[in-house]
Amino acid sequence: MIGLQTRLTLAFLLLVGAVTGGTTTLLYQRTQDQFHADFDDRIRVAKEAVRLRLMRDAESLRARVEAAARDPRMDVLLQDLEHGRFEDDPGPRKRLLSDVDALRGSAHLDVLWVLDKDADGRVLAAPHRTGNEEPTGTLRRYLRGGLRDHAVVTEPVDRGGRPVVVPVLEVGVARERLMIVGGRVLGQGVAEDLRIGAIADMQVTIRDREGRVIATTLSADEPEEDPAGYETERVVHRNSGEDQPALIVSVHLSRAALERRLDGLVRATGFVAGAAGLVALLLGWLSARRITRPVQTLVNATRQVAAGDRNIDLAVGRRDEVGELMDAFSNMAHELDESEDRLRRSERVAAWSEIARELAHEIKNPLTPIQMAIETVRRTHKRRHPKFDEVFEESTVTILEEVNRLKTIVTEFSQFARMPRPNPQPYELNELVHQAVVLYREEDGVEVVERLSEELEEQLLDPDRMTQVIQNLLKNAIQATRAVDRPGRVRIATKRLESGEAELSVEDNGCGIAEEDLPRVFTPYFTSKAGGTGLGLAVVHRIVTGHDGRIGVSSKPGEGTRFVVRLPA
Repeated sequence: MIGLQTRLTLAFLLLVGAVTGGTTTLLYQRTQDQFHADFDDRIRVAKEAVRLRLMRDAESLRARVEAAARDPRMDVLLQDLEHGRFEDDPGPRKRLLSDVDALRGSAHLDVLWVLDKDADGRVLAAPHRTGNEEPTGTLRRYLRGGLRDHAVVTEPVDRGGRPVVVPVLEVGVARERLMIVGGRVLGQGVAEDLRIGAIADMQVTIRDREGRVIATTLSADEPEEDPAGYETERVVHRNSGEDQPALIVSVHLSRAALERRLDGLVRATGFVAGAAGLVALLLGWLSARRITRPVQTLVNATRQVAAGDRNIDLAVGRRDEVGELMDAFSNMAHELDESEDRLRRSERVAAWSEIARELAHEIKNPLTPIQMAIETVRRTHKRRHPKFDEVFEESTVTILEEVNRLKTIVTEFSQFARMPRPNPQPYELNELVHQAVVLYREEDGVEVVERLSEELEEQLLDPDRMTQVIQNLLKNAIQATRAVDRPGRVRIATKRLESGEAELSVEDNGCGIAEEDLPRVFTPYFTSKAGGTGLGLAVVHRIVTGHDGRIGVSSKPGEGTRFVVRLPA
């Protein structure tokens, strides 16, 4: 069984463990929540950075396009348009393409469109492309005045003699009947700029509207949309008035920082939990010891009181409820000792009063025939009766018989009063039972049966006193069977109980004991048999209790009686 001190210590440990576990779980969740909150903040910053970068690039690009629109070569282009020189003469068109291409290079533009607004947006020159190109939807929106800001479009741009489709930031500027649209490619520089000011664990990937990677700060050449080890959020940029995405910027935030933070939290929590566990173990042990020590003292004191020692003094010097309890227990023990003394004195007085009454009754019984015999002798002698000798002989015989009876009563009382304490020694109860049964087995008309348990071990017994117990119980049982008109049967048995005690039982099928007489069968001088002294069972009871044992009786009038003796292991 787990003791109170151990249970209290474990309770402290469980309490600290629950608090530490709950705190760790809360901190773990709060750390994750904080990480995701930081990630959301960085996404908002990234979105704003994309918007600001495109606006800043658009302002710079507008200045370049406006400078190209004011170039003198555009004046020549307008004059050629006014005089219709592009219709039949290929020379001006070649010059136009050459001038616009030179203008694109000098303005540091990757894309340059020159459109004729009066001719429904006819493409006059697009040196970054080959052949006569039709205006795109974005160009037509510039022509109609529906796009006044910048736009991101996908354009094929020449890279080393090979057209490459990339996202391009475009700005349109109108001049008389011309619409000049210039653009710059959005590439690796944009992705790198978006990382400026961000933490090292943040990466950026730019994709076009088709999902193709344009630029990335990740190390892989073809990064996945959701690379392992990163939390990814996509920022979609749309041109004004359009539903389809024009540019997709993916922000990748590494989970390594979160995992390092969580690992550090777990390690720190483990260290704190271990330290807290040790402190809780120590405090729990000290607190439990402080609580259980007075309880154990009370337990020991209770056992001491139960053993008969009432001299208890629990001076603990505590001023709390436990101290009050121990003081109250000490007072109770002292009062109990005084009460027991008074009770023992009262019991002794009552017992001796009862014995005196019974002894007086027993002595009075033989005194009556003695008195009558003496009076008869005196009367006969006074009358000089001729049969005096015969009367004298009969009377003296009666007097001697009654005197012998008085002598027997006094002798038995003297033995009962002077009965020595048992002198226990290791002895087998079965052997004593068998020896007693042999003496009574030949009783006429009575069958004596013994059932002895082989599991019974040696007991601490006084063999002489215990033999007296067994013989007395057997004799009473045999006498009880002779009082009924049926074959007598006495059964004596022994067995070992689960508690380790030894049990001796004597059962007969005799006349039984009246229910009202059962409480008094062990009282000295109580008897229901003619000629009995009433000391036999009182002696049995005294011997058994002297062995720290118990004796009990159960009976049904007319059916039989059973005595049970139990002796400690």
